[in-house]
Amino acid sequence: MITFKKKYIFSILLIGILVNSHIQASNPEATSKAQIKKIVIASEPDYPPYCIVDKNGNADGFSVDLFKAAAKAVNIEVEIKIGIWNQIKQDLAEGKIDALPLVGRTPEREILYDFTFPYLTLHGAIFVREGTTGIKTVADLKDKKIVVMKGDNAEEYVRRANISKYIYTTHTFGEAFSDLANGEYDAVITQRVLGLQLLKEMNLETIIPLDINLDEFRQDFCFAVKKGNKELLSRLSEGLSIVIANKTYDRLHVKWFGPNLQGQIALKDAVRIALYVLIPLIILFSLVSIVILRSEVKKRTAKLQESEEHFRAIFEQAAVGVALLNTETGQFIRINQKYCDFVGYTMQEMLQKTLMDITYDEDIKTNLEKNRLLIEKNEREYSLEKRYVHKDGTIIWGSLTISPLWKSGEKPETYFHIAIVEDITERKQSELIISQQNKQLHEVNATKDKFFSIIAHDLRSPFQGFLGMTKMMAENSGEFSTEESSKLSKEMNQSAENLFKLLQNLLEWARIQNGTMDFTPGDFVLKEIVDDNLEAIKQSAKQKGITITNEVTEELMVFVDERMLRSILSNLISNAVKFTRRGGEVTLKAKTVPNNLVEISVADTGIGLSESTLNKLFKIDEKVGRKGTDGEPSTGLGLLLCKEFVEKHGGKIWAESEKEKGSTFYFTVPAKEIIHNLSR
Repeated sequence: MITFKKKYIFSILLIGILVNSHIQASNPEATSKAQIKKIVIASEPDYPPYCIVDKNGNADGFSVDLFKAAAKAVNIEVEIKIGIWNQIKQDLAEGKIDALPLVGRTPEREILYDFTFPYLTLHGAIFVREGTTGIKTVADLKDKKIVVMKGDNAEEYVRRANISKYIYTTHTFGEAFSDLANGEYDAVITQRVLGLQLLKEMNLETIIPLDINLDEFRQDFCFAVKKGNKELLSRLSEGLSIVIANKTYDRLHVKWFGPNLQGQIALKDAVRIALYVLIPLIILFSLVSIVILRSEVKKRTAKLQESEEHFRAIFEQAAVGVALLNTETGQFIRINQKYCDFVGYTMQEMLQKTLMDITYDEDIKTNLEKNRLLIEKNEREYSLEKRYVHKDGTIIWGSLTISPLWKSGEKPETYFHIAIVEDITERKQSELIISQQNKQLHEVNATKDKFFSIIAHDLRSPFQGFLGMTKMMAENSGEFSTEESSKLSKEMNQSAENLFKLLQNLLEWARIQNGTMDFTPGDFVLKEIVDDNLEAIKQSAKQKGITITNEVTEELMVFVDERMLRSILSNLISNAVKFTRRGGEVTLKAKTVPNNLVEISVADTGIGLSESTLNKLFKIDEKVGRKGTDGEPSTGLGLLLCKEFVEKHGGKIWAESEKEKGSTFYFTVPAKEIIHNLSR
C-alpha cells in the first residue's frame, strides 16, 4: 500500500513537471522581459500582518512576501526600505522609490499612482474603549473625536465621507490605539484584521471593534507604482497573476492569516476519496489552466488599463471643466486641468477646497437652493450661470451643470455628483457692455424727448402769453391807465425773466449733454456765492412775503466750478420760493460731512411733494413739472441740471418732503481740503 502511494505521488509530480515545462515553453515572453532588473520599494514598520519589521530589522509581512514573490516570478530583484506611511507614499509620488506593496486604491490616490488589480479586499471597523455607549451607527460619530493614521486610506475615507467634525491623525495606528486607550479620543477607524492584530501585539484588551458595517470603507489592496510607469505596472500585474495561479498566494495567506478551520474539517471528511480520484484530476486541470489563466489575466489587465486610460483621457482632455464632488460637503474629489485653469488654482489646491469656497458670495444661496431641490426631487441635473472667485481675486462667470450619481434602492440616494463648468466670462462682459449701451441709448432718447417737450410746450406757451401781452400793449396803449400799464409791465418782465431762466437752463443742459461745457473748479467762500444768489431772488421772495434765512457760515470753503454751483443754488432757491405760499420761509444751511465734503441744504415750508412725485425727481424720463403757488411755470429741467452739475463734482443730490409740510433739497460738493481729481 505504501509503495502504491509513493508511485501514485511520483506520477502526480511527473505530470506537474511535464505541464510546467509546457507552460515555460509556451510563454517565452515571461523570460524575455529584461528591461527592469532591479527596483527599490518601501514598507511600513507597523501595519500587521501586512507590513511589519522582524526581529532582525528587516521588512516582513504578507504584502511584503507577496510582492517579493510576484517580482521574482518576472525576474525583478527587490531592495526594500522601511519608513512611516505618510513619508513613503510621498516618496513614491516623487519618484524616489519605484513601488509600494500595500496601497488601498482610492479616488484621491489615482491622481498620483497607477495600481495593479486588487489582491485583497477588506472592510474597515470602528474600534472603541470597552464600555463605550452612544455609538450605534456611523451617524453617531458626527460629534466624536476620531483618530486615524496620517495619509492612510482610513483618513481619506473619514474626510471624504465627512464622518466627524473632529478628525485627528497619528504617524502609526499603534500610536492611535495607545491614545484611544488613554482616553484622548473616542474611536479609531482602521482595517479590522490590522486592528485586531495590533491590539493582540500591544496587549490592549480594553479596546474592542464595534459590530457596525462601514460599507463605504472598502479597501482594495494593490501594488502601486508612480503615475505613468506603465512598464513596471505591467510586469508587477503579470507577476501577481503568476503567484495567484501557482498557489504561492494561498501559501502566503495561510502563513500570515492561518488556515481556514472549516476548510480543514471539510478536507478531513473528503480526503480518502479526493486522494485517489479527484486530486490528480484537479492538479492536472490546474496546471493546464495556468497557461490559459495567465493569458486571460494579461488580456483582461490590459483591457482594464486601456478602459481606465480611455476614461482618464476623456476626463482630463475635455474641452470644459469637469469635477467629481461630494454631494453633502461640496468637496472636490477629482478634477481635470481645464477646471483648475478656469479658477486659477493647482489640482492639489482644488482638492482641498469645496465648490462654495470658489463661489461668489452673492451666488452661494442660489447654488445651495438648486442643490437642495435637485436632491429632494430626484432630478437628473440642473444648470445655472453663476459667478466664481478666481485665485487672483477677480470675478469670473461660468455656466455650471450638476449631474448627481444616484445610488439605487427603494429610496434613491446620492453621495457624489459630476460638475461641468464652461467659462462664459467673455460673453457676460459683452452682455454687460450691450446693457450699458442700451441704457445710454435710452438716456439719449429720453434727453431728446425732453428737449422736444420743452420746445413744443414749456417754451412755446410762455412765448404765446408774452406775445399776447405785447400785442395788447401795442394795439391799446392809449386806453391803459398808469396803474394798468405798470401792472402789465411787471407781468411782462416776470414772463421775460421766466423765459430767460428757462432758455438759460436749456442751453446749459444742452452744452453739458454734448460735452462742450467747461469744468474749471476752484476754491471759493460758500457764503459769498449763496448771498449773490439770494440777492437775485429776493425781489420774487419779497413779492410773495417769503422770508429767506441764510445760515451758511463764512469759514466754509468749497472746491467747485463757480458757475455750476450758482446754477444749482439758483434753481433750488427759486424752486423753494416758487412752491412756498405767501408768508412762508426758506432756509439755507451747510455743514462739513465725512470724505471731505460739504453738505448744503435748501429747506422750505411750502406745499411739499407726494411720495410718488418724490420718486420721480432727477429722472430724465419722468415728467414732474407743475405750477408754483402763484401759477409760476415749472418744467423740472432745473432739477435735472442740478443733478448733472452735482455729479460732475463727484457729489450726490437728494430730497426729503412731506405733502403740505414743505421740502428740503440736499446736495454735496468737495470741500477745499480735498485732494482734487474732478476732471472726468
